[in-house]
Amino acid sequence: MTTERRTADNTGLAKVAAQYSVDTFVINQSLVLRINPAGAGW
Repeated sequence: MTTERRTADNTGLAKVAAQYSVDTFVINQSLVLRINPAGAGW
């Protein structure tokens, strides 16, 4: 972490939230494909 808390809190939190959203989306997509490949349109 950095000592500049004022800017680091907002941008860092946004980056973590965005990364978490992307990771969750990718994980959910891969789980859906793995569990139900026919329903995924492939």
